[in-house]
Amino acid sequence: MSEKGRPRLLTIPISHYCEKARWALERAGIDYVEEAHVQLIHRIVAMRTGAGRKVPVLITAEGALNESAQIVRWADQRLPEERRLVWPEAEAEIDRLERGFDEGFGVEGRRWMYSCLMDTDIPTRFGIEPMPAWEQRIVPLAMPLLKIYLKHFMDAEPDQASAALVNVEGTFDEVEEQLADGRRYLLGDRFSAADLAFAALSAAVLMPERYGVRLPQPADLPPELAEVVVRPRERPAGRFAARVVAEERPWPSGSLRAATGSRTH
Repeated sequence: MSEKGRPRLLTIPISHYCEKARWALERAGIDYVEEAHVQLIHRIVAMRTGAGRKVPVLITAEGALNESAQIVRWADQRLPEERRLVWPEAEAEIDRLERGFDEGFGVEGRRWMYSCLMDTDIPTRFGIEPMPAWEQRIVPLAMPLLKIYLKHFMDAEPDQASAALVNVEGTFDEVEEQLADGRRYLLGDRFSAADLAFAALSAAVLMPERYGVRLPQPADLPPELAEVVVRPRERPAGRFAARVVAEERPWPSGSLRAATGSRTH
């Protein structure tokens, strides 16, 4: 547990899976501390918790949770039934959709993002603010090692970007088909964990302005990448994700503590 007994959320700040966890915790009004780390170092920090090598990891009084879906459920149980993201009548379908987004869409979006951005200066300019100051300083020096890590562990080769984007667009097609009857959310009129998962994980390609850390916008990107970001933003699924973020994503007033790499919410 963190200072004053608050849950601790270990993150890579730019990670859309970590954004999914932040969103659920903040929606439930959980008072937590985020501890942000750069890639590779995050694996060491996560392993120290005994919860594996990935983040997000949420450390609670009951133990450590090491999957974004588990963190969403943990936070959701602290809400009144009428506000929950998962409810009995739709639980199986919510689980199916969320699992599909987590295991397919989120992975492919991340692969596209890293494949396109790892040879630019974007990783040294965005998404590093919440990290400890010393980690921020080593990011430019560590880029050669980070590139090797991303290629081997994330399958983020530059020549894989097109294939990853095709898979992302396939999920956009499926979401648009489900929304085609005019429903407000994926399961009808009620916001669910499936909607949260799609909207949070779409950030890898939509790069929204409203996010847990500052993301690059089209004007910050090389022109050929900017065009790729703008195109899905204009699709119905992209507009759906943007609306969900605008209407359902709480905006915390937490203070950033760059010197320690943590911030409170």
